[in-house]
Amino acid sequence: MKLVYSSLALFLLICFACGTTSKLPAWSPVGSYDYTVEDTPMGNVTGVLMIDKNGEGYTAKMVSPQGAIDMDNVEVMDKKLTCKFEFDGTPMEVEGNFEGTEFKGVILSGFGNFPLTATKKM
Repeated sequence: MKLVYSSLALFLLICFACGTTSKLPAWSPVGSYDYTVEDTPMGNVTGVLMIDKNGEGYTAKMVSPQGAIDMDNVEVMDKKLTCKFEFDGTPMEVEGNFEGTEFKGVILSGFGNFPLTATKKM
């Protein structure tokens, strides 16, 4: 019986030690996100937002049925994304926050602001 308790105690100790040394992967915005931009002059626009790591910074591209747009000045800081782009000659900005696998933000432009939501593809 003493051997059973000793074996069980050793097993639990090993399980506890293994469980406390494992770490969750660090959060990263890198990936592809299905997005929707609401209430634009063209109606709701859907597509894929792709974010990649580029050295110390990030690159981003929005792809939709209307085409692909490369983002400029892409910054991710404390789960907040900001970037700029031009659409039909109009400068626009993206601002928003990552919450788990979700992104919620807004596209700011001279002719209105449009809600932007996205979900990371797994």
